[in-house]
Amino acid sequence: MKNKKKQIIITLIAIISLIVITVGVTYAFFNYAKEGTTDNTIKTGSITFLYTEVSGVGKGISLTEAYPVADSIGKVQVGEGKIFDFKVTSNISMNSNIDYQVTARKKTGSTLANSAVKVYLTEVSGTEQELLLSKYSELSQTDKVDISKYDERILYEGTFPANTSNYEKNFRLRMWVSDDTDFSDGIMNDKTFTLTVNVYADGKVITDNLDTTNTLDSITVSGCTLNPVFNSANTEYSCKVPNSVSSVTVNATATSSKSKVRGLGIKSLSVGVNTLPIRVIAEDGSKKNYNIKVTRKDVSENVSIFGKTYQTTGDFPTLTTSSNNSQDDNGLYKSTDTNSGKPTYYFRGNVENNYVSFAGFTWRIVRINEDGTIRIVMQDGINNNSSYGFNSNYNSYTYMYYTNSDIAKPTLEDWYQINIGSKDALASRVATGNYYCEQAKVKYLSRNNTENSNMVLYSDYAPNFKCKTDLYGKGIVNANIGLITYDEYIYSGGYLYPVISDSNSTYYASEYESYTMSPSGYYSAGEFATNWSIKNYAGYSTVTNGFARLHMILRPVINLKSNVQISSGDGTKNNPFIVK
Repeated sequence: MKNKKKQIIITLIAIISLIVITVGVTYAFFNYAKEGTTDNTIKTGSITFLYTEVSGVGKGISLTEAYPVADSIGKVQVGEGKIFDFKVTSNISMNSNIDYQVTARKKTGSTLANSAVKVYLTEVSGTEQELLLSKYSELSQTDKVDISKYDERILYEGTFPANTSNYEKNFRLRMWVSDDTDFSDGIMNDKTFTLTVNVYADGKVITDNLDTTNTLDSITVSGCTLNPVFNSANTEYSCKVPNSVSSVTVNATATSSKSKVRGLGIKSLSVGVNTLPIRVIAEDGSKKNYNIKVTRKDVSENVSIFGKTYQTTGDFPTLTTSSNNSQDDNGLYKSTDTNSGKPTYYFRGNVENNYVSFAGFTWRIVRINEDGTIRIVMQDGINNNSSYGFNSNYNSYTYMYYTNSDIAKPTLEDWYQINIGSKDALASRVATGNYYCEQAKVKYLSRNNTENSNMVLYSDYAPNFKCKTDLYGKGIVNANIGLITYDEYIYSGGYLYPVISDSNSTYYASEYESYTMSPSGYYSAGEFATNWSIKNYAGYSTVTNGFARLHMILRPVINLKSNVQISSGDGTKNNPFIVK
């Protein structure tokens, strides 16, 4: 291989400079000649692999006075100095594949942290198609260079198919400062970050006897126990490390000695979930990807509840609705995925220290709201666990909303008035305000269309504590009583489809079959309004959608003021907090 390099270097020192430098590579196959007494000559043609800068706009990225921006902004940057366009081309006339790799090499002397830089690669073919969105720190190291000398990471891997003419792929690269970068202490000021884009290619003649094995025999991550236990057929794993662990070493063994394994070595970890990909490339060029999600815990915090100190786990639970993560610890967790961005502290798992006695009933603490009020759910259902419908009707989308309910809402309000509201000493301790949410956020079935409410299918939904007004004008509810939400159930340790091996029926939000406050959609073809409800099976609890007129338990939720005091108790079942 003959390398021909050309560089465009733009040096701009400001608060932060992000610069792309380009490198061109040509790839020639082989030339062979043999001469004897009688001339018998073999001479191949040239197979050219070419990396080219696109002239005009997109010659290179040069961001000065850069500051953190959201991905939604960074991904649409356009114009000179904000995008870098390049392409790779090949004209292969033989039975031959060429595997290639596009990399980004961090220039020596760059001072901005890898975790502060987002890189975004797209393919431009009429429209832009996303290929990569990642922090630079989360990209895999290439095995094309000596990693002790270069910090060079993989942007893209592809293959020029054999017997292909006029192959061309157009790329566009963007970079920006990640929106979670903290500038407040001045550490990130006056930093630069420079990348060089490189391309490497390997030619390979196709034969009928190349090894096709692209699996692994083992994966190890230092200081981290993989879940599930390694099986070559399984490609997705997870593990967790304490906050004190800032890097791990990834090792793996290929099943075949003829395979190549990429993505190994020392990996830096950001706080939160870090996806570490491993790629196995068989001798014939076929590939298999393994992914390891390593969660680095946050720093634990001390939180006072009724004068008792709780310590947060520092963990980031897996909040998928498809399964419960058995690795999650029981305890107090923190989330800033709220309307205000201020933290809420919530209990998750089989906790035994969140019991409260109030108004003659036993309650469980759900979470500490952003404003410091304490959100509690009654241990049992009202009126000795009597069952109620959510609504007497179900043949309109309106019946999936709590404030349109002619059964659940007035029943809860009547119960509240009798047991709390009519008693000044009790009512004065309850916070009334915008504490409840009936927004149509997530639906169970794709056919559960709700016209213009824009509900997300559960498989694509990320639980959160945010509440906004939907396109029906429904969202935040100002009240003194309500129900738990779909999101709060998931945060408590619930899930949608049951995993029988994970018993969660004893979790505080899962003990009874009960309604939530969250709509699950409207099936217009059958005229069915549905609501998310909690169902119990043998050993496990799950959330599912049910018709609004089904009968289930109502477990009221109220919010205690932040200045409420207790007379005794430590929050355990046998010694609950007793509100004065």
